Amino acid sequence: MKYTVVIKKLAEKFIVKLPKSEMERVLKAIYDLPEGSDIRELKGKKNKGL
Repeated sequence: MKYTVVIKKLAEKFIVKLPKSEMERVLKAIYDLPEGSDIRELKGKKNKGL
């Protein structure tokens, strides 16, 4: 499964204002998303509850 990660301006501003240790942790988690081993396809019915 291939996808791109897009960080919106508002989210970027929020991340930049975090303390350095928290910012590094968040950015590492974002960049590790494509290789993550705990990522699974969602289950359930499409449009359920709409």
